Amino acid sequence: MNATPARLNLGCGTTSAPGWVNVDGSWSAWLSRHRAIRSVLVRCGVVPARAGDGDWPDDVVVRDLRKSLPFSSESFDAIYASHVVEHLYRTEAAGLLAECRRILKPGGLLRVVVPDLKAIVDEYVAAGGNGHGPTTPTDPCARLNSRLMLRQGSPPSGPLHLRLYSFFSDFHSHKWMYDATHLAGLFRDAGFADAAPRGYLDSGIPGIAEVERASRVLDGEGIVIEGTRA
Repeated sequence: MNATPARLNLGCGTTSAPGWVNVDGSWSAWLSRHRAIRSVLVRCGVVPARAGDGDWPDDVVVRDLRKSLPFSSESFDAIYASHVVEHLYRTEAAGLLAECRRILKPGGLLRVVVPDLKAIVDEYVAAGGNGHGPTTPTDPCARLNSRLMLRQGSPPSGPLHLRLYSFFSDFHSHKWMYDATHLAGLFRDAGFADAAPRGYLDSGIPGIAEVERASRVLDGEGIVIEGTRA
């Protein structure tokens, strides 16, 4: 009987897929594991009540993805990361892909989903700039910035504790956006072969449907690149 492949799900959020090692590096995930600190910060108004709230499964490994991954070299058959790489600066994303290569077995697969920069830009161009001003939600420029999720429209303001929260929660903003060609190049730079676009659930990873969501890929929401550890 074949052994169950060792699979890693990076940026899992509150969804813990059975049969996968689930990891999340968000500020909310960290707060969910430090309830006493969270309670103090909420009472002091440093963080909103929703921060770190939610049903975070006990088996989710909380780890800053900008640091080395807490796994042995060549210990996984497959790694999946959906809508997490764009939250890192490009150099940090390159470091994460290098870590993925380190912990993958030779021939192991890495599959990454990110927002589709081309689809976002195409939508803006198709609108023709015929908006009705920045206060209108359907204004093409406002929608473009909203979908890019790079930053809020105004700098952090108010009391110091609120500005500190904005600083610490900046992980949730997007730092670098990708089209398929650029992301595939990042794969190749990290030592992955056959890095190419894939469709929704089109994967060499067994059980990909356990972690991949149509709402994160279809209708211009995301692009998928999958590559093999050389």
